[in-house]
Parts: sequence; C-alpha cells; structure tokens
Amino acid sequence: MAAGYSFVAVPVALNSVLLTVAALAYNNLTGRSYPHRSHEPMHPHPPVSQLQLTSADIDEVLTDYGEALDISRDDLHKLFRELLGRAQRRALSRMFEK
Repeated sequence: MAAGYSFVAVPVALNSVLLTVAALAYNNLTGRSYPHRSHEPMHPHPPVSQLQLTSADIDEVLTDYGEALDISRDDLHKLFRELLGRAQRRALSRMFEK
C-alpha cells in the first residue's frame, strides 16, 4: 500500500479543521460563545428569602429527570434563583396592589 496512513489521516484532519472553522464561524455569526459562559441577568431579581438549595438537591433532580441536559449545575442554580426571585416579586406586588 503506497499511500500508507496518510490516506486516512489527511481526509480526517482536513474534515476536522473544516468542521471546527465552520463551527467557529457559525458561533461568531449568531453571537453565541463557545464554550458557553453563563452571564448575570440584566435585571436581577434575587429571592426575598434565601432558599437553601444544595448541589446535592440539583444532582438528585437531574438523576430523577433521567436525561442529559446541556446546562451546568451552576447555570441551573442561577436560573432557579432568578425564577424564584421574579415569582416572589410578582407575588409581593400583587399583595400591595390590593
């Protein structure tokens, strides 16, 4: 076999480079970061009372969920705190409207 390993290595390397360049171009055109880095909310709504949510709680829920999610535990925790804070603020504003 005259071509040797380059017969396999060159197309694989070339395709890998092309896929990486295409992925980076897509991410830059769509404004997405790679790797994903979470950001702080523009208008944070921290919960009124501090909820004691642990990493173990999140791990248990993720295990019970039974599927792999493309989001980190820290991002889930931030998302949950933001949602809880918004719900609490909405409930407080309704109390004062009455």
